[in-house]
Amino acid sequence: MQENGALRAGLLIDSNGGPPLRDAIVQFADGRITAVGRAQEFGSVADSALTIGNIVMPGLVDCHAHPTLFPDRRPFEEQLQAPDEMLALTAIRQLTVHLRSGVTTVRDCAARGQTMFWVREAIRRGFFPGPRLQLAGRAITHSGGHIHWAGGVADSAEEIRRHVRVLVAEGADVIKLVASGGGTKGGIPYLASYTVDELRVGVAAAHALERPTVAHARATQSIENCVDAGIDAIAHVEFLSPGEIVDMGNAGAPTGLPKLDVRVAEKLARSNAFLDLNPQSSGWDTVVLLRGKPELTCAESEQLSKLERYFEHFLPVIGALRDLGLADRMGFGSDAGPFDTEFGHLEYNVHLARKAGLSPMESLQAVTRNAARLCGLHDRVGTLDVGKDADLLVLDADPLEDEQNLTRVAAVYKSGVRLV
Repeated sequence: MQENGALRAGLLIDSNGGPPLRDAIVQFADGRITAVGRAQEFGSVADSALTIGNIVMPGLVDCHAHPTLFPDRRPFEEQLQAPDEMLALTAIRQLTVHLRSGVTTVRDCAARGQTMFWVREAIRRGFFPGPRLQLAGRAITHSGGHIHWAGGVADSAEEIRRHVRVLVAEGADVIKLVASGGGTKGGIPYLASYTVDELRVGVAAAHALERPTVAHARATQSIENCVDAGIDAIAHVEFLSPGEIVDMGNAGAPTGLPKLDVRVAEKLARSNAFLDLNPQSSGWDTVVLLRGKPELTCAESEQLSKLERYFEHFLPVIGALRDLGLADRMGFGSDAGPFDTEFGHLEYNVHLARKAGLSPMESLQAVTRNAARLCGLHDRVGTLDVGKDADLLVLDADPLEDEQNLTRVAAVYKSGVRLV
């Protein structure tokens, strides 16, 4: 397959934060970027460079997804009656959808058993084209805790260490710990689960084997616990606390309303933790669906009102964290798979980032450069720099002008090979 070539574009966005280059070329060989610059600097190469779309930018990085799950609005307990073979086939479908939308790197943040390890092996063998995968395998949680269905239950320090060691031996790239309740039946999202000491055990075991950690943390207390334990990336970060319960309907499990805790937020800002934010998975797909209907039933109107109220609370939390100087540590992942959250719509997260107060460039970096940093893959992907993998997204229109232009995909390259 072709791994060498040059693309010419009217506008090149390298995602480093500077102004885009006009009439620019990105050149690559053996799957790696060898040169980036204005076309006039390339001599005869400029004349032979391939022109597909108007815009070239880095392939998108989804730093949080669950490809083995299908967003048919059923609870986990029903979905997971399917055998591992069905989960693997579901993952193939979801990764294909993501790839066609321009996502070239995906961090899977928990799957049952060894399913995703074998999906990755199938991609490696060339059985089907797919994005680059960074895998957590089974999330580590306490008995009855969120994602216990994955098979990573650990109720003691020794069990936590054992799970980390087994996961790394199986091929895990990152260790996921569950620090609060979530959408699993019986869970309470606004309460912490693992203690600081328990989380520290997981962090120490993971770091001893040169693996980063990510933690599911929706509750305010769980966010603080993660900071104190030295978690590398904190997922969700909704700042939920005991109080009002929001019925999400079939868009998700019941939850609380986000409310910023300034003390914990400032503590988070002083830490080195990345923020793995997932606003799409708070029912945004359902908001889009219902807003697009010409008429709504009474039940639909009520659900839309509840979901919009949730975002009226959550987006200002994200904006406040941005104002604390955390924009460069914000990665926006889809959390696609559970409930209503679809693959192939990472642009929803860019839209929500902009609504929360991030600039157009910051919002784009949240699904490219920052997401790659969060995953520890910034030496390979996330920006268009010499030496990095030639993961390229070619678009017909500028996503800095309108994030919806991310859906106008003309071509997708992974390591210099055109896959879309």
